[in-house]
Amino acid sequence: MPVSKNEQGVILLSGFSSRLFSMVKDKQYDTFSFMVEVITSERYKCIKA
Repeated sequence: MPVSKNEQGVILLSGFSSRLFSMVKDKQYDTFSFMVEVITSERYKCIKA
């Protein structure tokens, strides 16, 4: 049954990664916090603006 983004309790995701799965599993739906966590991780510390 198709759903829309405006339905209560619905989260639409595009693509898949283990990090996205963990985010949904742990009910961490704040996408801004997710982005900040990723870009401040060890993996991206070598990138300078």
